[in-house]
Parts: sequence; C-alpha cells; structure tokens
Amino acid sequence: MPATRRQPKTGTIRTLDRVRIVRPAFVVRVGYPLDFRTEADRLAAEKRADIDAFLRSQGVTLDPYGGMKPAVPKIARALAYELCRQAGWGGRERRIYTKELPEFAGREFHVQGVRFVKTGTYTPGGLSGWYGEDQDPPFLSNEQTHRLLLTGLHGVIRDEPWAGLDDLEIEAANVERIAEDK
Repeated sequence: MPATRRQPKTGTIRTLDRVRIVRPAFVVRVGYPLDFRTEADRLAAEKRADIDAFLRSQGVTLDPYGGMKPAVPKIARALAYELCRQAGWGGRERRIYTKELPEFAGREFHVQGVRFVKTGTYTPGGLSGWYGEDQDPPFLSNEQTHRLLLTGLHGVIRDEPWAGLDDLEIEAANVERIAEDK
C-alpha cells in the first residue's frame, strides 16, 4: 500500500477495498416513480396497432415480415416522455429502486468505483419579496446522501427483453468491508 494513501475512517468504503455482500439489493435506477423507458416499452407493446395505423396514415410502409419499424419505439419514447412529464414523473419522491439478486449473497469483490446520489422529496422553488426579487431555488427536503459502489460483477437487472448483462451497483449500506491482511 502506498504511503501517500490516506487511511479511511473506520467503516468507510473506497475504491479497491474488498467487501462482502450482506444484502444483495442491487440498484436498478435512482429517480422519481415514473421512468419514461419503462413507459415507452409499455406503450410500444400496448399501442402498437395505433402507432402502426398512424404511420400508415402518414404514408410510411410497414415491415412486410412483421418486425417493428424503427419509428415505432421512437414514437413510443416521445409519447412516454410527454406522458411522464405531464404526470409530474409520478410524484415528488426521489428514491433508489433496487432489485434483489439472491445468487450474489455472501459474494466478495473489490470496489471498482464509488458515486454518491441524493434522495428526498422535491420541493419547488419560488419567488419571495415585494417584486419577486428573491428567488428560492428548488431543493430536496428530507435529503439523504447514499454511497453507491460499482461492483465489477455482472448480472441482469432490467426486466426488458433485450436487456443484457449490467455492471451491478450496490448501496454501501448493503455490504461489509473486509479487513486487509498486512
């Protein structure tokens, strides 16, 4: 270990530390309740006939083999984005969405990277004062900071049909640090 590396506080997990997974709850995404990608997949499946009819009415020929034209998912994504925006992204609560992968319980790995995310309730800003000269910026109330660890492990986290292996991230609270032998 190089002499210039600062020793972390007890329990602090940093890059290249060796850790063991205690609770295998891996991060799917961080954000608000509605995810426009999930909504786009739902719209592409449920409204396929309507989108195809719209494309035909505009003179776009459909794939003769029954495959999906590239325009269909693009239209579904645009519609989903607008519907999510219109619904206020499903609420004001920003949180971490996880998926349990029990096959990784007890597994050890070296931390490949660390990033921080914030969760809480979105509070819009506003104007104050006689003429609105003071502007309060939007913020997260009940704000909490979470440390996410890039594991270097790979697994399927998303339930989409084309989903491949993802680089798995896990919250630091779900792992324990393994002491290094000196």
